[in-house]
Amino acid sequence: MRAIVRQRGAGDAGFTLIEMLVSLALLALITALLSQLVFAGRRALTFVDRANTQSPVIAVQNYLRTALTQVQPILSGGVGDQSRLGLSGDERQITFTTSYATQGAYQGLYQVVIGTVPNARGSLDLVAEQTLYRPNAQGTAPSRRLVLARNIAGAAFA
Repeated sequence: MRAIVRQRGAGDAGFTLIEMLVSLALLALITALLSQLVFAGRRALTFVDRANTQSPVIAVQNYLRTALTQVQPILSGGVGDQSRLGLSGDERQITFTTSYATQGAYQGLYQVVIGTVPNARGSLDLVAEQTLYRPNAQGTAPSRRLVLARNIAGAAFA
């Protein structure tokens, strides 16, 4: 058996101009789609990072808004004396009496002190110390410490 070898002419070698244009158009389309996917992915990551950094601030704002809307006066005199609002403080901490009880806490009035406390990492934590308000009770009242925000640079109250 003899193999038939066909000789190629000069016009049979390489790609035609149409094949090259089609391949370049497909390459441009794929590149455009990939660049859009990368751009959309970066935008989504930026959005998630922004949401993650803002969520502790939003949680602290919600806690403060709820607790401060339920501020109760401290009764300094007789029954019905509401001469003093249960809110005081300075630029380092704020103290108030509120009827807001976090989940799992006893119901009643709470003396809340919000301020910063140094943590083990060398930065500060924003902490709320909640103590059940018992002006005439003997012994210690139940208390609870809530870390509202971790690793903050500082906090000032006005």
